[in-house]
Amino acid sequence: MQMQMQVRRRRFIKLAVLGGLGTAILALGAQGYYPKLLVRFRQRIRESGQFPQHWTARGPLSRADLEILLAASKAIIALDGIQWAHYAAYFQWRARELRGYKQLYEQLGSWLDQSASRSYGHSFLACDGKQQRLVVEGVLRYRGSWMGRLWMPLFERQYFLFDHYFVRELFTLLARTDLWRKLGYDSWPGMLPLSVP
Repeated sequence: MQMQMQVRRRRFIKLAVLGGLGTAILALGAQGYYPKLLVRFRQRIRESGQFPQHWTARGPLSRADLEILLAASKAIIALDGIQWAHYAAYFQWRARELRGYKQLYEQLGSWLDQSASRSYGHSFLACDGKQQRLVVEGVLRYRGSWMGRLWMPLFERQYFLFDHYFVRELFTLLARTDLWRKLGYDSWPGMLPLSVP
């Protein structure tokens, strides 16, 4: 019994010393490495939120791209009683006036078409509402989780751009306009009331 306890105690001491030395070596070695890794990580996240440098064109969206954006908006929002005309005007204005949005919206349209044709064998616009919702879930799947916020900028840059510059702006526009009407107001701030003669 005494011999067994001494062996256990010796083994514990050996493991504790080795563990302590290993931790100390890692901590000392990591002092130079971790800050560099953190700087690279922050730089990668900062770069992932920017448009690619070659996205500079501005101009009106084609009718097909605008229809895909509106269909994607309907699939994401999925509420009845939404007035979609000002969403179309919003997308057209951003594509015409802001650098990079035209390419972003075209890229989103082609990505949705490719995803729909891979999954269902036809274009995004030819899908029914449920199929469109399932295709759009690819963009929405990382939203709301801390892991998704880390994963998207590093490995899913395309999803990150669409989430950051399409989905977030879509929800912001919804909150500033149609949700006011859903809450029972006649109009949203900045809109003439519908009951004014």
